[in-house]
Amino acid sequence: MMGALQEDDKYASYNTPMDGEPAPNYYPFDGCKVPATTDIGFQDWEDSHDLSCCQANLARGLAQVSEWAVLTDRSAMYLNFYGSSAAQTKTPAGKEIVLSQSTQYPIEGAVRIEISSLEQAEQFTLALRIPSWSLLNSITVNGEEMTGIVPGEYYRIDRTWKEGDVIQLQLDLSVHFWEGDVRYEDKTSIYYGPVLLAADERVSGAGAQNEIFTAKALQSATVSSGAENDCWLYVDVPVSESKTVRLIDFSGAGHKIGDRYGNYYSWLNVAEDLPVRVYRTGEMPVWVSFAEYSVQTDFVNCRGEAGQTVRAGETVQLSFDKALKSFRIVAQNGAEVSYLEKDGVYSFTMPAQDIRIEAVGSYYTGNIAVQGENATALLQGVSANEGQKVTFEVFVKEGFELSSVKVETANGQIEYVKEGDTYTFEMPASDVTVHVQAKEQTKPENPGEQEQEGCSSSFAAASVLGACALLGGAAALLRKKKRD
Repeated sequence: MMGALQEDDKYASYNTPMDGEPAPNYYPFDGCKVPATTDIGFQDWEDSHDLSCCQANLARGLAQVSEWAVLTDRSAMYLNFYGSSAAQTKTPAGKEIVLSQSTQYPIEGAVRIEISSLEQAEQFTLALRIPSWSLLNSITVNGEEMTGIVPGEYYRIDRTWKEGDVIQLQLDLSVHFWEGDVRYEDKTSIYYGPVLLAADERVSGAGAQNEIFTAKALQSATVSSGAENDCWLYVDVPVSESKTVRLIDFSGAGHKIGDRYGNYYSWLNVAEDLPVRVYRTGEMPVWVSFAEYSVQTDFVNCRGEAGQTVRAGETVQLSFDKALKSFRIVAQNGAEVSYLEKDGVYSFTMPAQDIRIEAVGSYYTGNIAVQGENATALLQGVSANEGQKVTFEVFVKEGFELSSVKVETANGQIEYVKEGDTYTFEMPASDVTVHVQAKEQTKPENPGEQEQEGCSSSFAAASVLGACALLGGAAALLRKKKRD
């Protein structure tokens, strides 16, 4: 509907082609977005020249948003429409309630929802629609983080709601695709969140529709306001190291350039085959790119796709050899990825960016005791976590020498590494005792031999001194004789 609304916000077009280009040899306005009053002017009535079937249907379509924006049954409310608004409706119990939204959606993905006009607290389920193309989402209720958000499903929050409750929803307005067929078999439509993008002659320049885009380049595009050109948004996409192409929202395309209607194109060239992925059998398929992104983690006992690359939109499952104290998934842009945990298996939808798994194991904390005989071990602490490196030094009583060092658990000895005077071992999932033992230094078997050796050494030293004295005396006699 918004694509059919003309730039003056008054008229609707009769024909709203996805590629707006005048068709040769046809009615002058075929292929262009022009007001229905021009295209099918024969419907004009006297005194009602602005009325046509298109005008009436556009007004009706916009008005009908209120019919499905918020739906209610006996147990739940379903929020389907996102946009700056205040929806006054009834709770499942029939009470008055207003859901107010503060947001720039669909230009930005942040949506703030506040509950008001609810005179009495009520327990019911509030179900938020999560679009199938939104892969990286987050929800908080009064600051409390919600988990288990699945793209393409309602996220149900069952609680007692009251006046002033605030929900913060962050949707992922990433790029996704739709492949053409038949006439447009080699073309692809590009969407930014719910917004169809187009190369527009007026804003993008002539020939922009011939550029070749890649999924990776589109994911790194820069998004900004297009208000200066009566557009919702600009999406600047790098197509080479030195060139960027500006795409705009489809609703802002096809405006007049001088006295003619500008050309625009939403069937574009994407240099990748795009496989189809169906969220629910029999429902609309969603086209995603072949682009793959990495799953990184330092947790060594992780099973699944950790350390691999995964296509955006695919389901990732991880499990761990140990119970975890904490677990979270952080995307490249710093946002947290929602996940589901069941029986120790963590599942989430891969976003269109690299992610990092941050997991902290629930380790056993064991005590470390020291038993020494004529020696002791000095440790940095009396306890340690499972897997932690533990170091200690051994001190021996004077007159004794170290004879053995053992590190033991109730199940037997564990290995250690000795470097100089330092010993290191890895803390097991149990208590540990460090045993150090020293024995008295060894004494000679025949003490007399030692005394004799000592005397011989003294005698040898005296003999050398005596020889030196004789040599000194002889030298003095030679000098005296030479003078004489």
